[in-house]
Amino acid sequence: MNRLRIGVGAAVVLAVVVGLLVWFAPLGGAARPGELFEATFQATGKTARVMLPGDRALDITVGKPERDIERGDQNGYPIDDEKTERGNRIVPVSWRVVNGNRAESLLPRVTLVSDGRRYALPVTEEGEHTLAGARNWFVVVEGKARELSVEVEYDGLVQVMDVEKQEIDAGVAAPLYESPGVAGLLSERACTFEGPDGGGETNEGFSCEIENVLVTPYLPALGWVEEEGSTWIVLDVFDRYPPTFDIRGEGGTYGYYRISGKRSMTLGGAEPVEVLNPETSGGYVRGRYVFLSRGAPEDLALDRTYAGKLVSGDGSPAEEIRFSGSLRTKAPREG
Repeated sequence: MNRLRIGVGAAVVLAVVVGLLVWFAPLGGAARPGELFEATFQATGKTARVMLPGDRALDITVGKPERDIERGDQNGYPIDDEKTERGNRIVPVSWRVVNGNRAESLLPRVTLVSDGRRYALPVTEEGEHTLAGARNWFVVVEGKARELSVEVEYDGLVQVMDVEKQEIDAGVAAPLYESPGVAGLLSERACTFEGPDGGGETNEGFSCEIENVLVTPYLPALGWVEEEGSTWIVLDVFDRYPPTFDIRGEGGTYGYYRISGKRSMTLGGAEPVEVLNPETSGGYVRGRYVFLSRGAPEDLALDRTYAGKLVSGDGSPAEEIRFSGSLRTKAPREG
């Protein structure tokens, strides 16, 4: 009788142990964390838009974590139904490019973060080197995917999508999501010149124009701005000036001056960070001036100075004269 009881007890213990081993043992052929399966359809779930330089954006969607996926939901060959190891999940992730795509643009890097673990997602089609128009993935992750986010890195800056809140932490890229307020300040313009050397307003042969305005936190030549709230202001500026200038002063003094196209330029008193594509010829000067702006001032003044060297004259004319020009801008009037 005692032997029978011991035998039955041992059988029960053995059955429990075997059951636990079966439960905790990995499933044969189960999808493992880090594996990717291409989906046949776009994920449905939480969505947010990540803005990129160059008027591009990625619309990202993260679906509900699942235990398995059916073969009909996958691309490729051969295809089987996929199940995860116990305790793990499969997360559907989709993104598509908005507002165009260019071969010369840098590629963003997209990473799914699940419970602190990172899973990189391919951003190009197989064998290609440009950003794909759209990609749909099933991502096998370790754990139950309770906390999900998506990181989008572009030239060193990482923007983070909070999946649950459907919000983007953009950092210094935040101006990409805003209307170009500083550019709006440049809509009302008044060009004036004074000279020589503060001798009163003159427009004789002088003019100034802003041909194009770009306000952005990123430029390929300079990268991202360093501080949140800052932007690069890029101004394409075109000026005309007289190649020569005559001055007749009191007592018969006369001076004939040659005006140099080499000007100095400031915006709100600040020097440009970079001057791109400068072009100078007799009578005009053009260039792309890059300034760093912190915040949105109420008005901006684009100031320039031209110098004239004495060529000939009578009496005692000055050896050098200067003309100061200002292209003043004001915020658009309300109403």
